[in-house]
Amino acid sequence: MEKVSNNVKFCTFVNILRTYSNEDVSLSTKEINHHMKERLGLTLDRRTIYSYIKDMRHMGLEVSDYNKEKEGYYLVDSYFKEYELKLLMDSVKSSKFITKKKTEELLEKISKLNCIYRGRIVKSDVLIEENSKSTNDKIYDHMEIIRNAIDINKKITFNYSDNQVDTSKINPIYMINDNDYYYLVGHKDNIDDIFYYRIDNMTDIKILEEYAETGGSNGTEH
Repeated sequence: MEKVSNNVKFCTFVNILRTYSNEDVSLSTKEINHHMKERLGLTLDRRTIYSYIKDMRHMGLEVSDYNKEKEGYYLVDSYFKEYELKLLMDSVKSSKFITKKKTEELLEKISKLNCIYRGRIVKSDVLIEENSKSTNDKIYDHMEIIRNAIDINKKITFNYSDNQVDTSKINPIYMINDNDYYYLVGHKDNIDDIFYYRIDNMTDIKILEEYAETGGSNGTEH
């Protein structure tokens, strides 16, 4: 069997405590080694566990001393409280620009932000209103393309599904969130007006080789 480095062992140990423990759930040496065996095919002796906990504390991670009542160790919860996760989930559910599919994916990820045991009990009471959701599954890809264009100061082209107008050579300036939608703010060559485009209505976005031009003053929403 290939030898496992100490760095991999340590990182796996940290991940086990982070995933399976909190102030309510301690992990015994036996339970820690059960997870180590499953992940790496090895176990840790008590001296190594003490050493790893000491290293974690040096890194600023708060690990409990051995809890005699619960017979184990736990990583002090430095993440979200249940009500905080619930607020995040409710916000995602009520956001119009996030599609139903993406909403479900994000809710699953949010539920796992904390210890695995807490993730199971955090649920949102807000219903997903499919009619109020965006139907553009590529909005995050589009936002990434726009962000890249802004970062490298390049023009973009795209089609706007709201009116099927080909808006070529837009100089992107920034993106904003307004009334639960994301908008691209930009201007066209030789036109003073500033234009606002709802990103969930944009398709076929491409970054051009031409550098973006500065300008624009008056606001126009599409």
